Amino acid sequence: MAGPISDKAIQVETQAETPEACDGAMVNNDVEDLLVIPGLDDQESQPLAVASNSSQSLANTPLESLQPGLDAQFLLLTSLTTVAALSSNAALLHIPCEVPSIDIFNPSHASLPPTLTPTELQKTIPHPPFVDVIPFPGVRDRLLRSLAVIDLEKLTIDLTGGAFKVWGSVPWDGTSWEVSEEFAKKWWFLIDENLLRATNFWRRQRLESNILASDILLGV
Repeated sequence: MAGPISDKAIQVETQAETPEACDGAMVNNDVEDLLVIPGLDDQESQPLAVASNSSQSLANTPLESLQPGLDAQFLLLTSLTTVAALSSNAALLHIPCEVPSIDIFNPSHASLPPTLTPTELQKTIPHPPFVDVIPFPGVRDRLLRSLAVIDLEKLTIDLTGGAFKVWGSVPWDGTSWEVSEEFAKKWWFLIDENLLRATNFWRRQRLESNILASDILLGV
């Protein structure tokens, strides 16, 4: 990419359109639109992974036609909300609206980008569906290995509470993701080198210093 991107160019954030639930009811665009939070008995507080209308159309579009063109570096970059990005990935994975809160991921089709292709742990360890839509296999595996000690409710709130930015319009491409330093320090054991590398790329475009793995581990 040719030179740093100005703050003005990268601080434009687009809000996702309000998605429509499977039963036709309108759903607010927040954490409850996408993520199932295990342990909640109230079904009204137990939302399922649903995608917006635009995300559903995305699921039927060939991946090749959705890749950015050669001149994409000259476009004004905007950031998707995390919920919108994860909803788009859920649509690509054809995650149904009605799924158990804990399940083993078994995609219905093989045409998936490498970043969303399930790992062996995803195929063997029951887990909530929000894990499957994170476009970092290493992060997914770290999360699955830590299920016994993670407060999933707190994690999902942090995950969709502004800790991530997704630059551009290809949310399944991990290189478009940026994690906040606060989230990285709090959930340091989930951060893999690919997420850290992508994050530092976007920080450098703003002439900010890199987040170092040693800083995350030390909490400084």
